[in-house]
Amino acid sequence: MCDQPHLVFDLRDVDDPSELSHAELVERQLAEILGEDNRKYAQSALGREATIGDLIVHYSKNGGPADFQKRHGRQTCIVTIDYLD
Repeated sequence: MCDQPHLVFDLRDVDDPSELSHAELVERQLAEILGEDNRKYAQSALGREATIGDLIVHYSKNGGPADFQKRHGRQTCIVTIDYLD
């Protein structure tokens, strides 16, 4: 049995991000959240293997949603968390 989730994203290339549907934006943001870069930085910050929850929190706390919106011109509703720390 595999203890790691396997999600495959079929991300099409577009010149203009406004061509993307909301579903495609969600797929792109999930791919970033679960991607190798976010995983590497989250694990480095935590000092241990990152869970999916850790990846979401790390992405959110480190400007992922704002950067995603800047690059794609639209936001998604996957990650919008306000922290009170």
